[in-house]
Amino acid sequence: MRNRSEEEIISSPRRVTEPFRDALNGDWEGMKRFYEKNREAAVLPLTLTNDTPLHIAVYSGGKSPLEELLRIVPNDHFTRQNDYLNTPLHEAGVIGNVEAAQVLVNLSAAQLDVRNILGETPMFRAAAFGVTKMVQYLAAEVRRVQGDMDVQRLRDDGTSILHIAIYGQHFGPLSLSLSTCSTGSKTALWLLRNDEILGELKDKNGWSCLHLLAKMPSAFKSGYLMGKLTALIYSCILSSKLFPIKAFSSFPFNLEN
Repeated sequence: MRNRSEEEIISSPRRVTEPFRDALNGDWEGMKRFYEKNREAAVLPLTLTNDTPLHIAVYSGGKSPLEELLRIVPNDHFTRQNDYLNTPLHEAGVIGNVEAAQVLVNLSAAQLDVRNILGETPMFRAAAFGVTKMVQYLAAEVRRVQGDMDVQRLRDDGTSILHIAIYGQHFGPLSLSLSTCSTGSKTALWLLRNDEILGELKDKNGWSCLHLLAKMPSAFKSGYLMGKLTALIYSCILSSKLFPIKAFSSFPFNLEN
């Protein structure tokens, strides 16, 4: 709930519309100048979903507007969440602003684990949008700070970070060749290679990521929807290329043959 002073400040439409208009026009200098002259307004949301100036600043694509605003707002303001419980770091993850993400993480690595209304961390959010470079950066920070990826793997409904990347079809064209797998949008494949536990996780329907891929024609260079048996065999062959054979020992045939 806003206090009385905030209500008085926000009652002036100019305090909100002018800096937001500057941001929409890409006039980040104008936005900065406004808040330098109206510092009390820098704590107020700019959108109907309560995005703060810091949420908006990451959309500049760089770090300068964010750094300038951080000198103006209260010290703890960079962790404030909007109505969807997204922090500025979540927003940086969506658009791939790695420079802004670095600034925010350097302020507090605790942001890496903050979850939004769906239970998504910033890294999870970046994977959902197929922003591979951001996923790679945040994963490196998570491993540096925590040593493992436990908190990052699942959101509240049980969907894994790998499944969400596949749902968004952020995997590029697949074939039996690993060199081909590395082309195109590669978020899912990068996750698969860098956290092998993800390959064992299933969604709420009991489907592994590879079963999900087998049902997606666009996942394969031919674009051909295979029959159930062919799809299963194909997914098993592909699995043997990406994971140790022992992980798939439950299949009723020898993948090495």
